[in-house]
Amino acid sequence: MVNFASVFIAVSLAVLAAAQSPSRILAAHPGAVMLGSDPNSNWTIAYDRDFKEVARIYTPPQPVLNGTAAAPSPAPAALGGNCRGMSVAELQRLPAWTAIAQYIRTTWGGGSYNLWTAWEGATEAWMCVGDDIVDLQATASPVCTINTLSTGGTLTGTNGSVTIGVTSGFASSASYTVTKSATIGLSCTTSISVGVPDVLGASASWTAMAQFTNENQYSFTTQINNEVQQTVMLNAPAGSTCSLDYQSKTCHETVKGRVPYTGSGWVLVGFNERTQGHYYWWVQIDDQPYDTRTSYSEFTGSVNAHSKGRYMGHCT
Repeated sequence: MVNFASVFIAVSLAVLAAAQSPSRILAAHPGAVMLGSDPNSNWTIAYDRDFKEVARIYTPPQPVLNGTAAAPSPAPAALGGNCRGMSVAELQRLPAWTAIAQYIRTTWGGGSYNLWTAWEGATEAWMCVGDDIVDLQATASPVCTINTLSTGGTLTGTNGSVTIGVTSGFASSASYTVTKSATIGLSCTTSISVGVPDVLGASASWTAMAQFTNENQYSFTTQINNEVQQTVMLNAPAGSTCSLDYQSKTCHETVKGRVPYTGSGWVLVGFNERTQGHYYWWVQIDDQPYDTRTSYSEFTGSVNAHSKGRYMGHCT
């Protein structure tokens, strides 16, 4: 349940210059939680939560609002690099929209209004994919097989020694399919880091990069190869045949994961009649809990891994 006693940061204005975004203005004036302006005004008034004036900021009007989410302005650095503009339709598909709509009605009444997430040359609402590693969860216990194998026999040279090449380490391959797309960022492609679990039980996990598209039935793969080539020298009488026994372990595990798509920034509410002294009010999306402004793209898949090691030599 939303606690409407907690104040949403709201901004009222006709338009703000891109360099004077709502976040920048509020950050520059401690105590200000609302910004008021009117069409054709060169000034924005900063208010505290009791509507007492805090400061006046020179903000000459900018081009007319266009309502699109594809404006070319870059996302704020604090949001990271995996962001793009978020449309009004996407915002309304987030769980947070119910609380935002209720806040609008409670604060400014039931008048009709339009919504914008961007204006000419400036985007204020963003859809972002986090930079954190996407951890996988096992859906069943891994199935493993262990075999003891042997290298081919090699004759010992006249110097009484033989060198045998071996491969040690592990390799992994995995395939995944999206089973449920997020409600925002549909068909959006980005790079993600997948935390591949320790299928082999070697007390180690690793990370693989993958191209990911938020689309039902989209398939992608990851591969890791930490195998290295080594040589083992054995000493034995000339004419002996030497080989190496080693352990080969292969494991298979089914897994699931999810990629978060999170809404951030501001939405502009434009009333058809002056409300609380202004036509336009900004509402900050980030005032909502993270889980309610986040939608997840879910996927399932399988991980296959194998390792070679524990070499032991013998000669006959």
